[in-house]
Amino acid sequence: MIDPSEYVTTALPTPPARFFKSWWVGVAEVAGVVVGLLALQWIPWGHVSRDVWWRTPLRTGLTVAVVAMVVFSFVRRGERLADLGLAPRQWSRGWQGMALYTGCSLVVLAGLGFYFGQPQWDAGWLLKYVGGMIGQQLALQCFLNNRVYYFTQGMGESRRITWAVVGSTLAFALLHAPNWWLMALVIPSGLAWTLNFRLHRNLFAVMASHLVLGAATMLLLGQGPLLRLRVGWPAWESLRGY
Repeated sequence: MIDPSEYVTTALPTPPARFFKSWWVGVAEVAGVVVGLLALQWIPWGHVSRDVWWRTPLRTGLTVAVVAMVVFSFVRRGERLADLGLAPRQWSRGWQGMALYTGCSLVVLAGLGFYFGQPQWDAGWLLKYVGGMIGQQLALQCFLNNRVYYFTQGMGESRRITWAVVGSTLAFALLHAPNWWLMALVIPSGLAWTLNFRLHRNLFAVMASHLVLGAATMLLLGQGPLLRLRVGWPAWESLRGY
């Protein structure tokens, strides 16, 4: 049985305390991070020459701004390793549920791969995917999932969990637009991952599931309707036939 007191967080005793406790600061953090990520995905970087003076500063600045907002949010909340699903006592939790969901999903993906018949065997892509997967799960669980859960303080626990799971999953799916087929696959996975994290707080279990399913999705369907898992402007160009 998980002791809820493990995850109680308090605002840092840094003045002005009222500012750090304001709910609208949390809303601004989430909105800023989501908008920053959407900007990084939707600006057509590929059409801007590397010699254009503003290309690198803009892309770097947006990335730094998103990371800074996430770090500021963690500091403002005074979050600990347990809140982020990284405490050693949590490492053994949640694996059974993730293994069951991952196994069932692999069966579905194998069936879809057999139907479309367009596998993509690219080990080089897999190595690059690991870093992106880690970043996605940190943003999805430690930031979005936790923030929505904090926003619903005062509700019953089951309602808070429902809001956190559904809210963070919808935001996660939005960040995969306009790749509609990928969004359709992301929603059930997002629900499973966020629920598992909410109940067990083991970031490594959801990361392992994400890595396995992401790799399987790319290998089995990447060259088909999933557009090599592209999102944002690159996905839009693929859909338009460019």
